[in-house]
Amino acid sequence: MDQISSLHLTQDSLSNSGDLLLVECRPVKRYVDGKPVENEYEFKCIVVAPKNGFNRYEVTVSDKPTFEVPADGSVPVAFTGLTVKIYRKFNDNSTGYGLSCRAQSVMPKKA
Repeated sequence: MDQISSLHLTQDSLSNSGDLLLVECRPVKRYVDGKPVENEYEFKCIVVAPKNGFNRYEVTVSDKPTFEVPADGSVPVAFTGLTVKIYRKFNDNSTGYGLSCRAQSVMPKKA
């Protein structure tokens, strides 16, 4: 059985060297050691990668975004301090892999 022992993923590998388009951003409770922290939030950013088959990724961002996503649109973005980790999923008797994505902040991509 093949096993992944090391994998370095970046914003370019997620986007296939294209854009990541932010389509939704919402506050979520911040957790420390598996427990929610009262009155502290992080932000779940949902992005799609057009050059990577429109794959959808969720990136948890520590800092509140300073811009809005249009209700019927998207914004090309870049992340600061992005880390992507692969993990093994075990659900419904099927196995696979998922990505855990975290960043310090998100901002509109400069043209």
